[in-house]
Amino acid sequence: METTSFWTYIAILKKRLWVILLLFAATMTIILGCDWLSPPIYQSSLVLQLLPLEPEEVTLYTRLNTATASDIVNQIFFQFSYLVRSSKIAQQTQAETGIDVTADDLAASVSVVRDPWIDLLTVSVAAEKPEDAETLLVKQVELALEELRQSRARPLETLGRFLDAALAAADRELDAAQEELLRFKLANELEYVDREIIAEQDAIRSLIAAQEEANIEAQRLGAIVEALEQQVKDAQAQASAQAADGPEAQYMTKLAQDLNVTAVNRRVEAAGQRARAANAYALVAKHQTNLASLITIAGQYRQLVDAVQEKQDSRNFLAAKAREARLKVSQSRNIGYLQIISSPSTPRSQVATRTVRTALLGGGLSLVAGVVLAFVLEFLEQILRRTPRRQQEQA
Repeated sequence: METTSFWTYIAILKKRLWVILLLFAATMTIILGCDWLSPPIYQSSLVLQLLPLEPEEVTLYTRLNTATASDIVNQIFFQFSYLVRSSKIAQQTQAETGIDVTADDLAASVSVVRDPWIDLLTVSVAAEKPEDAETLLVKQVELALEELRQSRARPLETLGRFLDAALAAADRELDAAQEELLRFKLANELEYVDREIIAEQDAIRSLIAAQEEANIEAQRLGAIVEALEQQVKDAQAQASAQAADGPEAQYMTKLAQDLNVTAVNRRVEAAGQRARAANAYALVAKHQTNLASLITIAGQYRQLVDAVQEKQDSRNFLAAKAREARLKVSQSRNIGYLQIISSPSTPRSQVATRTVRTALLGGGLSLVAGVVLAFVLEFLEQILRRTPRRQQEQA
């Protein structure tokens, strides 16, 4: 039974062999005809290297998520791959080169292959002429790189304009704060309140020390005067006890006179020390009044100084960020994240076609389709034969 079925299938295939061969021949004719009619294709390539530079970001506040170098490289790869294969760039390339090719065909002929180990990109463009392939490749990559750099720099340029405007406003606020502080200094005739307070405190301490020293010296001189007066009294008493014209009386009288002169001198010195102490006391009171006045205005002075420092810090912060933004804009526009490391050359040979592979695949599929079609035709033929017989039997 199985042998009979096998030979039945073989018979069907022999019977419908013309269908299989016809389908196979038509398929091969179409494949080979398309290959013969299609123009030759030349492909030009160049290699670019991905540069893991610092991200083109200027953070004004605390950054929560920081992109790694690999993330930046992947982002640049996908962005550049999209741009270099986009119809927009292809249209610009066609317009600037004047080569007879549509933007869609040019975009479809661009291929980008990445080597993940050393971060290299190979960009290729196919065209019907070798010179056209090289020209289109150079212009396509040039425009894609320019668009990439502009797109990467555009957010920084916007931020840079914002920072420049904020910096100008900060300069105006700083000038106003400095002018207000200057008016305060001129009105109070001082430069630094803290230094003035320290100077007044030092003067008060020096005057108090001088006052205490003068009081001590006056007390010491007063004690000496009292001692000298007592000695004068003793000398006068001894002189009175002696004979008036005796040498002992004369000596004691002379001693009493000398001691009295010394006592008078010491009394004068003591009065000078007391006057010095009184003068120091008056100066202490004056400096204390000045100190109280300085302490009163010190709060306002510190507020003005703090305001100037705050405005200065804000201005310095914005100036640093504006410089950083300008540097990173220059980095994005002049350096970028992609660098061409091999120049393209005019291709000398055509791109290898896939005609053989396509022919083998198409031929195999056509044979399978022919076998299936043969059995379908045989099945339909059997149905058509049985229908008249049934009609005759029913009649």
